[in-house]
Amino acid sequence: MSEDEELEEYIDGLVEKGLLIEHEEEGEVIYELHPDIRHEEPEIWEQHMKDLRRGIERMWSLGLVDITFSDEGPGKDIIVLTDLAYDDDFLETISKEDRLYIKNIQRVFDLFDLE
Repeated sequence: MSEDEELEEYIDGLVEKGLLIEHEEEGEVIYELHPDIRHEEPEIWEQHMKDLRRGIERMWSLGLVDITFSDEGPGKDIIVLTDLAYDDDFLETISKEDRLYIKNIQRVFDLFDLE
């Protein structure tokens, strides 16, 4: 079995367990982590948190989010979407990856009514 096949089988197993949730956005499959993955697959959670920090920093550098940093650490920072995050004309000028990323953040904010 090739590495790609092994990875696909591993991802499929996580989806079957409900630890990964599939979404489709702009023709791309996006995976959302279920909160239980933090305890079931801690190495995936840790990598996700690193990726999340890098992604938020990238969204900040594009002017799509504002961050209020907390003295209590990164887990207590406050992240707010800017008006630019909803400017469709601007969003068309950024990479597809960044556009999908900000749309995913919007989806999370909408889910929890955090705006």
